[in-house]
Amino acid sequence: MKRIFTYSLLALALGYASPAFADDNAMVSAFSFSVDEAAIESKITFNVSAINGTDIQVDWGNGELNDYKIADYDGEGWVFSEIAGTIAGKTITVYASDPAIINYLDLTKDLSDDADVYIISADFSLLKGVKQLDLGKNKLTTLDVSGMESLETLNTSDNQLTKLTLPESEVLTSINVSNNVNINSGEKNEDAGDNQVLGSKWSNLPNLTTLNVNGNSASKMGLFGSFDISSNKSLKTLNANCCDLSSIDVTQNTALNTFNAQWNRFTTIDLTQMVAKKAAVMLNHNNLKSIKLPDTTEDKMTRLNLSFNAFSFATLPTVNATNFVYSDQQAILNPLNGKNIVDLSAQAKVGETESIFKWTAYFDGSDAPVDLTTEGDNAQYSVTAPGVFQFNLPVDSLSAQITNEVFPNLTLSTTAATSVELLPVMLTMDVTKAENADNLTFGLCDSEGQNIYIDWGDGEFDGPVTVAKLGYDYSPEEITGTVKGDKIQIKGTASTVENLVANAEIDTQAGVATSAVINAIDLSKLTALKKLSLENNALAEIDLSNNKELLNVKMKANKLKAFSAELPELTNLDLSNYGISEKVYGENAVENLDFGKLPAIKTFIGSFTGISYDLSKAENLTSATLIGNGYTDFKPVSASITSLTLNYNNLTTFDGSGLTANGKINIFLTYNKLGEADCLTLPENANNVNISNNAFTFATLPGVKSVNGTLTYAPQSDVEVTANDGVIDLSVQATVGETATVFAWTAGEEAIADTDFSVADGVFTFNKSFSDAVCAMTNAEFPKLTLKTIPVEISANSSAVDEIETADDAEVEYFNLQGIKVSGKEAGIYIRRQGKTTTKVIVK
Repeated sequence: MKRIFTYSLLALALGYASPAFADDNAMVSAFSFSVDEAAIESKITFNVSAINGTDIQVDWGNGELNDYKIADYDGEGWVFSEIAGTIAGKTITVYASDPAIINYLDLTKDLSDDADVYIISADFSLLKGVKQLDLGKNKLTTLDVSGMESLETLNTSDNQLTKLTLPESEVLTSINVSNNVNINSGEKNEDAGDNQVLGSKWSNLPNLTTLNVNGNSASKMGLFGSFDISSNKSLKTLNANCCDLSSIDVTQNTALNTFNAQWNRFTTIDLTQMVAKKAAVMLNHNNLKSIKLPDTTEDKMTRLNLSFNAFSFATLPTVNATNFVYSDQQAILNPLNGKNIVDLSAQAKVGETESIFKWTAYFDGSDAPVDLTTEGDNAQYSVTAPGVFQFNLPVDSLSAQITNEVFPNLTLSTTAATSVELLPVMLTMDVTKAENADNLTFGLCDSEGQNIYIDWGDGEFDGPVTVAKLGYDYSPEEITGTVKGDKIQIKGTASTVENLVANAEIDTQAGVATSAVINAIDLSKLTALKKLSLENNALAEIDLSNNKELLNVKMKANKLKAFSAELPELTNLDLSNYGISEKVYGENAVENLDFGKLPAIKTFIGSFTGISYDLSKAENLTSATLIGNGYTDFKPVSASITSLTLNYNNLTTFDGSGLTANGKINIFLTYNKLGEADCLTLPENANNVNISNNAFTFATLPGVKSVNGTLTYAPQSDVEVTANDGVIDLSVQATVGETATVFAWTAGEEAIADTDFSVADGVFTFNKSFSDAVCAMTNAEFPKLTLKTIPVEISANSSAVDEIETADDAEVEYFNLQGIKVSGKEAGIYIRRQGKTTTKVIVK
């Protein structure tokens, strides 16, 4: 789109403080934007234009108005004016007589702007006429353009957006919300922003033709987010490079002719609906193993890049595109089995064209790979069928290069494999079968995605089994087998394993194992291990002295009594037992846990262990979960803690004054025995606090300090009361400050009439007897809480009869639920008082 830049001498000349324009051209706020305090006194420039030109005023942040004229709109493109000034405050406001005639605005961080000048927020809600908005290279975290009904082009690349609110618009056709990425490495460049708005509502824009979302990560969309462009059937150009996407649906985007989605995680994709001519598709650096293609003849597709994926000769499509790039591809996993046979028959031919295999290995003590041969007396292998190879002796680092004339630019290779006879045992596990359960499941993550061989207890090594290659989330693929003995051995390369998961299965209702469990494990060779999970097993000890790189250890529900490892990098540790309100599985009880040996620990879980942990040395601890340990008091001293969970203990006091971390502090104390006055001291930064299911009443809740976030205080335990000669004293619950409590008595399912008792300041005197009487109490100061008394037996007080008769002659007064006296004539809920009798009534 054509843009003509114009310097207006008049605009420059009018850049001084002046009074407002004449009343017939009265100014209103058109738009505003904010900057960090560090930007004050810095210079900034932005570009703006309006239909037929207009006068504007700019308040640079100090309340003074500066006059400018901005350029005319020429009908063919935007002719804009440069507005330059010095920032005098955190919010800059632009005034115009009619915001709707402003048609172009560019607030992109300009090279001429000072280094500290970044826009962090903006209000464009009145700019109904802006057709192009540029905001690139700033630090916006949210942006709402839902009111910009004329917007055609939006550029907000290289910001820090986590939320983008789009208009429902048929004219917005082009959006750039990308980050600056390096296509060669798949990483963000140093000057990139951190926009993360893949999950925006793109369906609002039925005529969107160009969308650029490079560098927005799918993993940051949240649990229920998705990148959905199925409604954008006019989309012609989509750039979604380096987005960590595992899948994408473009089957509805039939107009798409430029599709760049390099450096993602696709394993398959359907492009059959791409019917636009001269299409160009860049899908290199994914994990594609299959693809469905449209017509790829020369006039239909000009460029297709499928390099650096997981295609082989068996899966790589034959394509007629003029520029088809398919080399290189990821190495094929070598399926060398325990009998030294490799079956690559799927790669033996492409159509009728045979593939050529060239094998190399370290052989007979060689210092370099040796080319293997089938010829002569020294033949190292034989071809037993097309693509099937039998090796005569154990081989080390065996790999093949495979070529086929159908794809002359591609040489496939296999990963290196070593005969099981030559491999060391890298992991052993002593196991016990559970009753009627002999299965065991584990998983590994490895930097190479290696093949391993497993002896399930009978001395025979099965395999190869391919372990998961380290990816974005370190998630291993499950390997399940039948336990055939009491010792499981695994052969492979130990130095590349970074994640091990071997959690036993349990019945959470019965609290029993439903799979084999591990009694002992040797991890000494896994020196690169970073994540370890051995939950629900029967480990009485664990030796991690060789695993210094561990970051995360989960040992939940074992039988550990000691944990003495020195792990300088460890940030997460779980030594708890399984339970919800009480322990149901596990015998962990690690005493004398020395956090001084775990200097980096941030998250610790030690629930249902019955141990009182000393957290004083856990200087970097931010989260502690200690549920169901029987604590009667707890005084945390770790100043870094921002999340503390002590549910289902026996706390009668809690002093959180030692929690002095910066930022919000969340404290969960539900299901304890707190309730006495002054039993609870919260830290100054308390944010979300849960003290429900304790013994607080209206008499003691006001002592809880206010919190910045949410205070959860309901429900609470039933209030203990006694009846003495028909008198029940609830006077301490009668008011919270100046607000009266409303009392409602029932016996069984029937309400007790207010004629059956008299009340004075919360002291109830009954003239009738009742069984299992319960009083429900509410107070407007704590609207979410209804307190109830325990059921109580009441024997009538005969002297109360005279008092009730006297009360019948007393004046009737009405109060609202806030305790303010009212007439009681309007419809609503009131407190009715006559003499010493107080009841809750509804006026209709």
